[in-house]
This record gives sequence, C-alpha cells and structure tokens, in this order.
Amino acid sequence: MKGLVEDYLRSSGEEASDKDNLSYMAIPLAIKYYSMLAKNDPGSIGNADFQFLFGLVRIFSTNDSQHGYDMRLGLLEKSSLRDQGDLRKILEDGRSRKSTMGMFTHKMEYNLSPEHISDDSARNFIILCTLVFELLQLDKREQALEVLNEGLRKNDHKGIGKGFSSDILHCLDPDVFPILNDSQDNGTTIYEALGVEFKSICPENYVENIGRLQRYRDKFYPEKSFRTLDNAQNCAEVAECLSRLKKSGKLDRQYWIFRTMRARGEEGISSLGEGDARMYALGLSSGDDGSDREYAFFDI
Repeated sequence: MKGLVEDYLRSSGEEASDKDNLSYMAIPLAIKYYSMLAKNDPGSIGNADFQFLFGLVRIFSTNDSQHGYDMRLGLLEKSSLRDQGDLRKILEDGRSRKSTMGMFTHKMEYNLSPEHISDDSARNFIILCTLVFELLQLDKREQALEVLNEGLRKNDHKGIGKGFSSDILHCLDPDVFPILNDSQDNGTTIYEALGVEFKSICPENYVENIGRLQRYRDKFYPEKSFRTLDNAQNCAEVAECLSRLKKSGKLDRQYWIFRTMRARGEEGISSLGEGDARMYALGLSSGDDGSDREYAFFDI
C-alpha cells in the first residue's frame, strides 16, 4: 500500500485538496461569530450551534446537493447565528450554484447523534475553537496549539471526540490542522504505512500527532495539503488495497503496521513477494503468547 499511496501523492493535482469546498469558507466565519457570542452572551451557545457546525462539514447526500443545503439552512435557522446574513448567503449561493460543501460522513463518537450532545459540551467545545481561532488570527500558532492541547486534555465536551474535533479544526485552518478522525482506521492506517509513527489517536494526543504528521508532510510532500494526504484513502487503487487487507483472514492490523513501521528491511520480511507467506515470531505483548504466526504478505 505504501507504494500506491506514494504514487497517488506524486500524481495528485490541486483538485485533491478540495480547496473550493465551501466548508473552508463557512467554518472560519461561523467561529468568528461564535467568538463574539462567547464574549457577550456565552449562555446562548448550545446544542443547536453544535448541530449547525456539524452540518457545515458533513456530507448529507452524495446525490442531492440541494438537500444538503436545505438541511444546513434549517440548522442555521435554529442556531444562535440565525441572523448572520453572510453565512446564509454562503449557503444560499452554494445551493443555487450546486457548489461542493461538506467533507466527512463519519458518525458521532459512541454512536451519539448531534442532538444528544449536551448544551454544556457544545458550548465548551465551540468556545475552545474560538480561543484557538483568535490566536491564529494574531499569528500565534504555538500559543493556539497550547490552548488547544489544554482544552482537549481537559475534555469538558463529552461526546465530541477525535473525529468531529479534527474535522472542525481542519476547516478552521487547513494549513495548521490535518485530518485525524480515524474513520474506519483508513486515514491513520495510510499515514502509518508511510512511516508516520503516531501516539494513540485520541483527543489528548491530537496536538502531538499533528506535529508528527506536519514534520512528515514538510519533509516529503511540502507542496501537498493535509486534505490531499487524507484523500489518498479515496484513491481507487488504495481503497481496493485497504479493503483487501481488511478482508484477509491472514493479515491483521497489528502485523501490517509492524511490517511497515518496524520490520522494513529485515531479512525474510522485506523479500516477501505478493501473496507469499512466512512464519514470523512476534515478541511477547499483552494477550500474546509469542508463538510463531504465519502471515500472507500483501504489498503495503
């Protein structure tokens, strides 16, 4: 898979960055208005606002863009930003022009739907985003990351986990925040296959992990956006490889991360060909008796 992803990244053009997606325009504008509300009337921010933000990054329907815009306009009407005409104009113009909006289809953490997030959780998360936004506007990136790290570790926004946090932050500033929503493990699996070693994907490690991915991107693909890297999982050849790996009964996630991250170049492993199998002993680990295991090798 590593070779497939690298081929995609070398050949992908500007279209893979989704730079014209209206989520990149609507999220910063919405957070700017929430920043004003947080100072003047924080109690007005609640679940309806969380649902609105969720709608701005979500893909409602792949076949009916008008339906998605109708849904977003309905969510705007219920939110604290209902009187902000420029947000409404973005949505109405997008609907009439059938512009692309929304990037993500994942479900909420713990199978919660947006309406089940409490007002307090929604308010705390949105206010955290406004603090990060304000610092970025002042070109204080390191301070913004410190505030974000502290807020994510505090975790006073129950039910709003790594997926939604990552998506909103990415659209807030795509040059600072990569996408680490771990959707079906596809995104982080691709990064790991490329050799990016993450800490566990959870909110409190988000800032540490984006630093690791930033260093990788800047070294090997400085001209590529984080969205382009994330979109590698949607490349037909990569998606097929991911599907094949997941369906294989002989190859599990523990092995192929081990193969790509730690066994690269080891005699007997690096020489395996497509479809070959080999007995290989993994070291003792939790729930592991250390016995030899047979793995089929697929070109990752």
